[in-house]
Amino acid sequence: MTGASTGIGRTFARRLAAEGFHVIAVARREDRLRALTDEPGMLGRLIRVFFDVDDARLRPHRGARQGRLVRVRA
Repeated sequence: MTGASTGIGRTFARRLAAEGFHVIAVARREDRLRALTDEPGMLGRLIRVFFDVDDARLRPHRGARQGRLVRVRA
């Protein structure tokens, strides 16, 4: 889930984890994301990934094969 360090992304990630889902929480604000994943009850439920989706260096080059988004429901 991107945007997991603040706002609705943080709230949604926390809620999903509290309901038993395993969440990959992605954000560029390391300190805020670390604080979320360090909250009681989040150990083993939230995996944190520090990543800036706006960083052009990390985007695939034009013409690269794009992956598919797969939605999984438990």
